[in-house]
Amino acid sequence: MDLDSENENNDLVAVGTPPEVMHQAEEVCSNLLPEKSRTKYEHVYGKFMEWRRQKKLSSYLSENILLVYFEELSKKYSSSSLWTFYSMLRTTLNLHDGVEIDKYPKLRTFLKRKSDGHLKKKSKIFSPEEINAFLNNAPDEVYLATKVALIMGLMGACRACELSDMKVEDIKDFEGGVIITIPKTKTKIVR
Repeated sequence: MDLDSENENNDLVAVGTPPEVMHQAEEVCSNLLPEKSRTKYEHVYGKFMEWRRQKKLSSYLSENILLVYFEELSKKYSSSSLWTFYSMLRTTLNLHDGVEIDKYPKLRTFLKRKSDGHLKKKSKIFSPEEINAFLNNAPDEVYLATKVALIMGLMGACRACELSDMKVEDIKDFEGGVIITIPKTKTKIVR
């Protein structure tokens, strides 16, 4: 699909639309990217657009152009990173240019082939025995705060960012126990 004609189509629609509605629509579109990773999405999109400028590619965005771009990326990045870039480009190209790269079967096949034989890195996690040993043997004088964070993280199923965002006011001490409120959660639901 030709990006210039796509933008012209959007401009033709805009001619009959009041400016305040167009402004509001642009604002809504700018907020469609995930809030926390918006800069990463825009960075990946910007790098792709810069690559296109350097290659002096026309405004027409074909599957072959993306295949060459991802082939170049595959020389520097792992297959899991390529899938991440694909996902970010899929979203940003659709938002900014109206191009749906998820309908490019050769590109998806290319990414799948690059994933063949790729061994994922195993996360380094503590075993239950190691956690118990730490809680029972580490001196409270040094590790009390770490032990509390560990217990709250495990028992409250908290993410690291949720723990670090907690404030003293979020912990209420009662005679029979403690009530902890997690105000800023990833799902935006107070727990």
